[in-house]
Amino acid sequence: MEQPAATYRFGRFSLETHDRRLSSEGHEIYLRPKTYDTLLYLLERQGHLVTKNELLDALWADVEVTENALTRCIKEARAALGDQVQSPRFLRTIPRLGYEFIADVERLGEATNGEVVEEELRAVRVVTTEEETNGQPREAAAPWKSTGIPSLRALLPLHAASRVRAIVGWLAALVLVAIAVSLGFNIGGLRDRLLGRAGPPRIGSVAVLPLENLTGDPQQEYFVDGMTEELISSLGKIAALRVISRTSVMRYKKTDKPLPQIAKELNVDAVIEGSILRAGNRVRITAQLIQGSTDRRLWGESYERDLRDVLTLQSEVARAIASEIKAEVTPQEQVRLASHRPVNPEAYDLYVRGKMFADSDNKAAIELLERAVAADPNFAPAYAALGRAYADRLFYLEPKDQWGKKAEAAVEKALSLDPNLGEAHVSRAALLFSPAHGWQYEKAIQECRRGLALDPNLAAGHVYLAGLFDHVGLLDEALQELRTATAINPTQSDAAWFTGLTLWYGGKFQDALPYLAMPASPFTKSIQALDLWELGRKQEAWAQVRELLKADPQEKNVWLASVHTLLLADAGQGREAEKRINEKILKQAEKLKPYGHFHHVANLVADIYAQLNKPEQAVAWLEQTAATGFPCYPFFERDHGLDPIRGDPRFVAFMQKLKPQWEYFKSTYGSATTARSPGNQ
Repeated sequence: MEQPAATYRFGRFSLETHDRRLSSEGHEIYLRPKTYDTLLYLLERQGHLVTKNELLDALWADVEVTENALTRCIKEARAALGDQVQSPRFLRTIPRLGYEFIADVERLGEATNGEVVEEELRAVRVVTTEEETNGQPREAAAPWKSTGIPSLRALLPLHAASRVRAIVGWLAALVLVAIAVSLGFNIGGLRDRLLGRAGPPRIGSVAVLPLENLTGDPQQEYFVDGMTEELISSLGKIAALRVISRTSVMRYKKTDKPLPQIAKELNVDAVIEGSILRAGNRVRITAQLIQGSTDRRLWGESYERDLRDVLTLQSEVARAIASEIKAEVTPQEQVRLASHRPVNPEAYDLYVRGKMFADSDNKAAIELLERAVAADPNFAPAYAALGRAYADRLFYLEPKDQWGKKAEAAVEKALSLDPNLGEAHVSRAALLFSPAHGWQYEKAIQECRRGLALDPNLAAGHVYLAGLFDHVGLLDEALQELRTATAINPTQSDAAWFTGLTLWYGGKFQDALPYLAMPASPFTKSIQALDLWELGRKQEAWAQVRELLKADPQEKNVWLASVHTLLLADAGQGREAEKRINEKILKQAEKLKPYGHFHHVANLVADIYAQLNKPEQAVAWLEQTAATGFPCYPFFERDHGLDPIRGDPRFVAFMQKLKPQWEYFKSTYGSATTARSPGNQ
């Protein structure tokens, strides 16, 4: 039912709804009809954020326009009120979300019945006087300006009900005329849509920008960021859609960049933006889909649920977006998007916080995730994340049996609760490819592929599979996975680093060089020095090592110590190199044996012995390298560190023994091209 006409006063301004008039100190201020509607809508919701989504739905419900139309109305309203964007007295902009009318408003008496009838008639006339052409507003004449047509006030005695019905019928005819005009001039693309000349824009890739925190509590930022990640994860389950990962979109948090620029930088067709409002155990998400190239709003909606249904809420938003962009969602994907159970709110909070620590503080992540599964023993994603945290601790930090057992229990629990949880399958792959499980390459590859089939936009999963492929010598396949990961997460340093390693393993030392510096650390700089040496740029390699030695003169970093010793052996300082290998390198290597990356240290030791022309020791360390997780046949073919022993029968025998395994992996998991020995390519 229509609101009764009234007068609103704010500051020195007065807005009268019975004749749609804005005035200041007795002087009338002209507003276009849509600008008037925008100002009135905000006035009626004084003190509350009104989203762009809500304004567009309310004021342009049946017309397809871009946000430019709304922006123009806001700009005109500000100009009429003499308001400033930077120091507003009336209209405040909430960046990327919407607007709020912030001045005090006094609402005065209601209009008479006659005035209400006139207002209804005027509202219909306004629709016929303002046109939208291809989404761009065109200036309309003020409804009270003289046009040569008698005004409704002159035509109609407002107290006569029969005359009202006659006029309403006349206005209905005008509406039909307006529709005909709309078709004739193709207003809003209506004719094209009716005639099938223009379909919706094709959307094959999207980026979910960091959702805005409307709780007013900075402590809830982690929750809002977690909701962003969950929405990304839900959309990521759709194989036909490329979804940019959280890592890449978080740099746009609180940005003022235009959406088309963001879409261009991330190479996506559309951008999703929105907000989260949490109050107690209720949560509201408002989201809208914007076409990247045109900044045109394609869809928008708000959802509110109990916090226990937060995962279902995210899936509901994802399904709505997929439906809007006509993404091809398989029946299996539909089932996965719909299959979410309620989750304990406390457990969800702990899970979100634990995930945020996963890459930076393993101990904190484990503590939070353990509390999450204790709070909700049926929360599968928390078990999957906990299993991966345990596996990382086992592989990188503390190779004790307890972590392996805990990792296995957590992963199996996650999969028993949700067999279709892609992250859990990747966590299981990480467990299988470890010293504790005997480096089960094939099962690890299968599990990782299974996880990515369920969650094709899991960038970390593609990077992990690339690492598996690297270790067994499937270098082309590794690069393909890394290209996919980079498309999903353009800013991911892990993908860049593994790209450098993969190129290095393939003998493309020059191409690898820029990637091996990302991210910069003593470890990456040591490997970069080794790559410079492989290229024959030995002076530069030495310069890099000397620079590192300034920060670590005791060479506590085993990678630095190993590369330094290799350079000494190559430079003819054999005695010094042998002394160092016996007194420093072997002791450090022995301590690293239980850890996941011992095989790379073993490989460097083999290179040092080869440079010292000790083939027996070199081959023995190569055998350890292959047996502890790195049977990378193509790299051994190209590694210049091994050049001095290539003619030795023991090295030849080692390579002959290793080659069939590489050929098996190539034929089973490689690309469609014929498997060929790297030496013959």
